[in-house]
Amino acid sequence: MNWTKSAIDEIASVKTADSSVKEAIVSVAMRLNGELKTDGTNLIINIHTRSIEFAKRLSSYIKSCFDKNTTIINLKGSKLDDNLPHLIVQNISDDNSLIVKAGLTDKAGMPVIGFSPDVIGSDKQLIKYAIGSAFISTGRITDPSNAGIIEFIVPNSDLAIALSGLLGKLNIDSKTKVPRGVNKVIVKEKYDIADLLSFIGAVNTSDQFLKDYKKTIKAHEGVSIKKNADTNSLRSYYASKIAIIRAKRALEILGGEQIKEELIDAAKTRIANPDASLEKLGTLCSPPISKDAIASRLRRLNILADKIAQKKGIPDTSSGVENI
Repeated sequence: MNWTKSAIDEIASVKTADSSVKEAIVSVAMRLNGELKTDGTNLIINIHTRSIEFAKRLSSYIKSCFDKNTTIINLKGSKLDDNLPHLIVQNISDDNSLIVKAGLTDKAGMPVIGFSPDVIGSDKQLIKYAIGSAFISTGRITDPSNAGIIEFIVPNSDLAIALSGLLGKLNIDSKTKVPRGVNKVIVKEKYDIADLLSFIGAVNTSDQFLKDYKKTIKAHEGVSIKKNADTNSLRSYYASKIAIIRAKRALEILGGEQIKEELIDAAKTRIANPDASLEKLGTLCSPPISKDAIASRLRRLNILADKIAQKKGIPDTSSGVENI
């Protein structure tokens, strides 16, 4: 599944009649994926996008809010990231009024490095559309079965901080990073990602993201359980082998000694039933005893044998353990 395309398609279909929201959508798209050129006479503004639906919407909003005509250019031989289409919404004008009205310059005519003040100081409803515009412009989702993150690529650190601040207003935790000199805003927490996608209009993508993430958790838990079970089985196997080696050696050392019959019975039961658990061994003793009791008897047997081995200067009960 192309998660990025799925989210973009849903977000691009969300409509609004609010002129201030339309202006914010255009402003954010221009700020994140806009390009300024000149042909010597006119100023050329290119807004790159990855959605034909969004391109049409941008063109409509620029006309209704800024009274500027645009042309949509479909670069069919070009693909943007995630194998998405590459479109340009282009405005050619003999003045810079679109830039000024979109809030990309201040009152003195100097470029605004971050988002426009109208976007930064906006309420949640406008933020919804601003972040939606940001995602369509440069957002990306990775597969929830792998890392499962949302990342926005932004032109500079000021915009990264501004975008992270907007996400913070929605109680979405994000981090700004600069891997290989590229400014990014990253959301990692899976339920934050789902909430964000749902909030900005990608409801179906959000639901599927959570479903796939939960499947991944269950799969990982299954592997972990199997791994733990295998580890425990291996540990029990070696513990049994060690116990048998020590029991055999203890009986050899204590062959001519006077010791309690219950200790000898415990050792012989252990040797005769190599695959049995301590609990099973306890039931095989006469009379039956608990697993703690038989473990105690085997331990006492080894202690007695090791003391005698030390006095005689002969190998103790652990002497053959290193060979397994």
